Parts: sequence; structure tokens; C-alpha cells
Amino acid sequence: MFTLYQSRDIERALSPEDFPLILSPRDALAQVETHYDLEPRRYSCCGFFELPHRLYSGRQTWQRAPAGYADPVYDRVKHWLEIGWLIGIDLMAHWSAFHHPFHVNEHGDLVCGDPGRYHSWYVHEVISGYNRAVAARRSVKAAPTQRFNYGSAYTDPEQHAQAGKMLNSKSVGRLLAAGGIYNGNIAAFAETAQALGGEAAEGYSQILNEKTAGSVIALSSLLLAVRRTGNTMSISELEKLHSYLGKAKGKQRFLEQISVVKIDYLRRERDDYQLLRNQFNNRVRPDFLKSLAADPAALMRFTPAQRLEMAKGKIPARGWSVHHKISLDDTGTNDFHNLILIKNDPEHTVFTNAQRRIVSELEYGQSKSVYWPIPKGKIYPQRQP
Repeated sequence: MFTLYQSRDIERALSPEDFPLILSPRDALAQVETHYDLEPRRYSCCGFFELPHRLYSGRQTWQRAPAGYADPVYDRVKHWLEIGWLIGIDLMAHWSAFHHPFHVNEHGDLVCGDPGRYHSWYVHEVISGYNRAVAARRSVKAAPTQRFNYGSAYTDPEQHAQAGKMLNSKSVGRLLAAGGIYNGNIAAFAETAQALGGEAAEGYSQILNEKTAGSVIALSSLLLAVRRTGNTMSISELEKLHSYLGKAKGKQRFLEQISVVKIDYLRRERDDYQLLRNQFNNRVRPDFLKSLAADPAALMRFTPAQRLEMAKGKIPARGWSVHHKISLDDTGTNDFHNLILIKNDPEHTVFTNAQRRIVSELEYGQSKSVYWPIPKGKIYPQRQP
């Protein structure tokens, strides 16, 4: 789903893993022409609107003004995209060097592949937003971007050179473990991991127990595709997909649009935890819901009556909860960027069940390194336009 953000909001609206999917100003403008209302008559003062209005059901009536004539809304949006005051992103897209100027390098830093092509302000706004998003997540950076160009024969040389190594890496072992669970044929997948040798067998054994469920990057779209067609996928495609295998009511569930990040989980002492929990229940949760009432994601997901409930600080409908992406039981905060409105069944149940398994053996004050599943966005699951 393509969405426009003001640059000042991207650190709260996006996770670090999302930033490589930010579109170039030119590609974002092309999407704006389809998904946002650019008709000047809709705006009382074109020079001062913060974001153009999204088109949810009606079609675009605006037409580009002839050359030499002012087109105030379009011209302002175009300029703001070029200088980085507006940022366009499609979280459902695959990364491509043709459309996405930024990628995360091997050090976890966001870099622009060709900064000379873009306004320096645009590059600065995006990279600064990424750094603030990382800082807000306790300095947990995104994994390096797998730079594979879908629809072409081009693959970055550094990825191609690593392909042989990846075939027996721990990550492939984890993928095989997920496949074994999903297909109900653990023995056959285990034999494949052993045959690959190297780190694949070790990666397989790391995953195949429920206490490490948070690290199962299950890749449901891959597994479903393999089951339907019998085709295989390249290593770069395997690493690109992001889905999560968990359980709700005894059944295995796949959730998409998530991040799985490695964190040092430090279980918070109960007095500190309870203080934050009370603040959340009494003040933070209603304030967060009020802030979501006019958000584009809420406009797409909820009815006017339900958004009115949100504007009052209430849950919009039965079966929804506000969830902490990084738990208060760890070192998570009540900041809005750490909160998400989430559907209970099965999404919230899957996350809470997995998180309980991950930390079940930790005493208060103890710490360990874990893989932690995090839903993306402000409302989950995301609804397509």
C-alpha cells in the first residue's frame, strides 16, 4: 500500500526495516497521481496543506495543467517530495534499485546508492529519520538489504558472490526448519539440512523448538508457492520474504508484514513494570487511540462510527487491543512509535504466545539475546486499498 508521510513522522510511522522501501521522488509522485487528490478546488489554501487528501473510493478527477500554467497542489507535492519534506513508501513492494534509492549496508547503516541524483535535503531527511527510528528501538538496526531486482537479470555482485556461502548458512537451516514445521515432514527437511552440511544443520537445530519460535522466519508466501507449483526460489528471494510462524489456539499461523529482530531482552523489575503499565492503562492508551482516529490506516480500516470511538480514546471495535512492539516486560516504552492497534484473533494471540515462550525461563533482572517478532505499522493487520 502506497502512503505519503511528512518527513517528521517517518521515525514513528516506519520501522528501520521499512526505510529501504522508500521510493524515489519521481516514483512517489507517480503513485501520488493515482492515490491522492490533486484537484486544487478541494483545498482552501494550497500553499499550507500538510498532506494531500487520500482517494479511498472516488477516482482521480484532477488533470495535469498545460505547460506554462500553474498546478498548485501538484507542483507543491512534487517540490516537497524532491526536497524530502514528503516521503512516499509502498510497504508491499519488493526492493529494486530502479525505484528505491536507499538500502541498509552490512553495518546496518542506511545509505543512498547514488546520492548525486537526489536533492541533498531528501537524502538527509530519510537517513536522519532512519537513525532516529533505530535510536528509538534501543539502537537495534535493520538487517542488510537483499538487493535483488525483480523482473530483471540483475543481482548485486556482492549478493552473487555470497550465494554459495548462503547455501549452507544458518539462515538456510532456519528456512528448512520452517518448511519442516509447515509441511508436517520434519524428518525429510532435517535430512536436507544435514546434506547441505556446514552451518545449515546448526541453523536447523537452533529453530526447531518452541522456545526459539521468535526466530522462525517462516516465509509463508514461499512455502505456499512451493506447495502449489513445485518451484524453488533463489537464495536472495528466500532472504527477502518476511513472514512469521506462530501458534494461536493450538494451530500454526502465518503472519505477514512483520519484522523479526535480534534484541538483548532484559526482564524488567516488577515495580518499574507496574508503574509503566499503570501509565499506559490510564493515559497513554487513550491518547494513542485519539492520535490514530484520523490516520490514513484508520480511515481505510474502520467506519466513521468506529473512528469516533477512537477519537474518544476508546478501542474502535470488539476484538482489538493496543500492543507494545517491544514489551514493557523488557525495556519497551509507552512512546507511540512502540504501540500498535492489533486484531486479537489470531494476530495478537500469536505474538503474545510467542513472546511468552521466548522469555518463559527468564527471571526478573535477567537478560538474554532473543529473536523478537514485531508487527509493522500503526494498525495490524494492514488492509489493502
